[in-house]
Amino acid sequence: METSPLSVPPSTDAVIPLPRAPHDDVSDQPRILITLPETARILGVGRSTVSRLVRQGALECVSIGSLRRVPLQSVHDFVDQLRADANGN
Repeated sequence: METSPLSVPPSTDAVIPLPRAPHDDVSDQPRILITLPETARILGVGRSTVSRLVRQGALECVSIGSLRRVPLQSVHDFVDQLRADANGN
């Protein structure tokens, strides 16, 4: 049997994935921190507006090393406050 130089010969080594503990897979977990551009997209505003809201303290921001992230709950709280202000509460 002749093989072309581009074909891969059949392997007898099977790759068997190692079992993972349930807590190891975080891909299905909701993210709790988001970037400033993601925050801007969620709120429908520009990144500079999000930066201003963070500087003013209207939106919480945390630092992880040199990275800045906004807790998703802070975005929800901000919108709740906007709605309350609009309703006169």
